[in-house]
Amino acid sequence: MGTGVIDFKLVEVSLDEAVESSIRLADELLLSFKPSIVVGILKGGFLPAVEISDRWEVPCQFVGVEKRDVNPIKQYPFGISLDGLDVLLVDDVYWTGATMNRAEIELKKSNPRTLRTAVLSYSGRKYYEVPDFFDHLFAVNHIAERYPWSPKSNSYGRYKEYVRSLGLRRDLQQFAKVMH
Repeated sequence: MGTGVIDFKLVEVSLDEAVESSIRLADELLLSFKPSIVVGILKGGFLPAVEISDRWEVPCQFVGVEKRDVNPIKQYPFGISLDGLDVLLVDDVYWTGATMNRAEIELKKSNPRTLRTAVLSYSGRKYYEVPDFFDHLFAVNHIAERYPWSPKSNSYGRYKEYVRSLGLRRDLQQFAKVMH
């Protein structure tokens, strides 16, 4: 029996770094795939989805994934059809892939022409399909990243200001609160 201790390092990601990572990811994607719509998984996929959709000037939609719910996916804006569209599904971190996998299964029911996936950070684990695009790879047992949308983050206040500066509609703000 092993009793070793894992040297676990927490890396604080600033708001500026998260935006830069999103922009790098958008620029990389432009080389091989331009979606019709970007779908961000709340809460971590919100900032990258907004930055990518702004960079490409394509619509943005959001989903929340509840892993324990019978109806696991919540969609905003409600009622947008993905039928025949080239969809990019975005999240912040792909740790095991469970969240991304669940969202992919549900979104495929909407019959998109293509569904590609992108994350800022990829753990290298392969429980599910590897994301199509990622900005950087991190060692699973050695690094965890705390993004600005975490209330424990040093950048949380700046992130909330960033979100308010987008002028989001009140119904989206309420939807985001429900999904946290």
